[in-house]
Amino acid sequence: AKEEAKAEAAEKTAAKEAKEEAKAEAAEKTAAKEAKEEAKAEAAEKTAAKEAKEEAKAEAAEKTAAKEAKEEAKAESDKKKADAGDEAEAKADSGSDTQASADDKKADDDKKKTD
Repeated sequence: AKEEAKAEAAEKTAAKEAKEEAKAEAAEKTAAKEAKEEAKAEAAEKTAAKEAKEEAKAEAAEKTAAKEAKEEAKAESDKKKADAGDEAEAKADSGSDTQASADDKKADDDKKKTD
């Protein structure tokens, strides 16, 4: 009976140890699962950060393109204004040349009359 009690006690101890081992294994599995989920979350954060960075890059490129287009349009506008100014100046010059010729001719005519 004494040995039987000893054997039962040993069985209970073994069962208790097996139960604790199973508990420890379950805790390890849970910890591994949590670590895996954390790694997943970190990867998702990195992906989101990468996407945000690429989006910011794209926006910067758009702004640069818009700025360049605006500068190009301004340069074209300035050129048209300059061309229009040159044309007006040329017309004004030719007009004054015509007026000078007419004045010279009148002076010649007046001179002939006096002669």
